[in-house]
Amino acid sequence: MVFFFNTIVRVTRIEAGYVGVEINLAGTQRGASDIPVRTGWVFYSPLKTQIIEFPTFVQTVKWTRDLNEGHPVNEEMGFNSKEGMQIFSDVSLSYAIDPAKVPDFYGKYRVTQLESFTHGILRDIVGNSLNEVASTYNVEDIYGVHKADFLQKVQEMVQSKMSPVGVGIQQFGFIGAPRVPEVIAPSITAKARAVQEAERARNWR
Repeated sequence: MVFFFNTIVRVTRIEAGYVGVEINLAGTQRGASDIPVRTGWVFYSPLKTQIIEFPTFVQTVKWTRDLNEGHPVNEEMGFNSKEGMQIFSDVSLSYAIDPAKVPDFYGKYRVTQLESFTHGILRDIVGNSLNEVASTYNVEDIYGVHKADFLQKVQEMVQSKMSPVGVGIQQFGFIGAPRVPEVIAPSITAKARAVQEAERARNWR
């Protein structure tokens, strides 16, 4: 006796600004296809394949202690300076995924929702990079005139970890000034202001 089964076919549309990944659910080619699915209509069999979409436009995230910014919890980033002093800061980061690298991105992290990557994997990478770079800077440098250099090195480190999967870091920085223990904040602020004024006077000569 021979049985004939109708093939179930579904259709989905990949909108502009998104790229799909075709996941093979059965057979020897099981896993993500190496070729991303571009914009347009896509026909697939849900018995054999799954289509997962990822946005490729710029994503911006803010991790702050403000309960009205981002998630309603304290998401500030903490890290330690060269002296072992703990610093807290609100952080802003923007990134985008290279459309051609979307299969590599999925193959590495196996996430189906970009928010899970942003607030899980990426946040951990940023936190580790902040700590690694901060361990080579004095707190006065991070707080003062070397802050831009510090942030640039952190961004470069995050980028180096993300490049293999096509995640490009567009922007990274503090939101406001980093927060240091209250007992030393006045002296650090005064010293940073003095350095800035001296630099300004030197530029006017």
